[in-house]
Amino acid sequence: MSDEIDPLRDAIVAAIACVVIVAAAIAFAGRARADMGPCRPDAFEGLTCGAGPGAARIIADTLSPTRERGFAWRTPRAAPRDEPEDETLELLLVRLKDGAVLAKSTTGYWNNGDSHANRRSEDVSWSPDGTLAVRAMQLRFNTGAFELYALRAASPAVIDLLKIVEPAVRAKLKLPKALSENWVFSVFGRDNLTIGNDGVIRFRVTMWVPKEGPEKPFDIVLRLSENNKQLAVRVTSITEGSDPE
Repeated sequence: MSDEIDPLRDAIVAAIACVVIVAAAIAFAGRARADMGPCRPDAFEGLTCGAGPGAARIIADTLSPTRERGFAWRTPRAAPRDEPEDETLELLLVRLKDGAVLAKSTTGYWNNGDSHANRRSEDVSWSPDGTLAVRAMQLRFNTGAFELYALRAASPAVIDLLKIVEPAVRAKLKLPKALSENWVFSVFGRDNLTIGNDGVIRFRVTMWVPKEGPEKPFDIVLRLSENNKQLAVRVTSITEGSDPE
């Protein structure tokens, strides 16, 4: 059953979904810090940017359509060959030619070539023109981070989509709070998520109870807009999907 956002019935959801987010929506590095050095092929069929402590390793399948940028993981005080401590892991949006850090967040994922984080992954989808990207950090049962990277302005912006989408979906779930807390939020990322050059983002999420089985999918449409150099992400529709087979 299709269900457009109704501001009279879903005032709280609309307030959350339509909030204007300043171009620095969550903390990140802003303009590039000192370049790490070019991203070059390494001995493990990947790309490493720079060398030694503070170098970063590009995450597979995260390069932009133009192959000019990619997402990488690193620990600031260790080399990518070392097995990292989770609390120090950074996610970087990197320019490959010089290793410049265009934006920064946190992650729980790493892969040093011969070992990797257990039951964690980074899913990245790009717009065809390579100026918008969405990343979803997948944990064992849920999506731990869900962010939009907008690269069209002089200073790239990172917007926390999890704070916008998850409350709206939970409101549609229509469960008592005590029961709703048992349900977790998961995004179908990568090939299941599309971003148009016009800023329209389409994807599916599921709310479910891990191991116990109840599951409810929703199809989501978001729209990114810009007004007076401020970015806003708005939920334009939440459609209840068919039950998974």
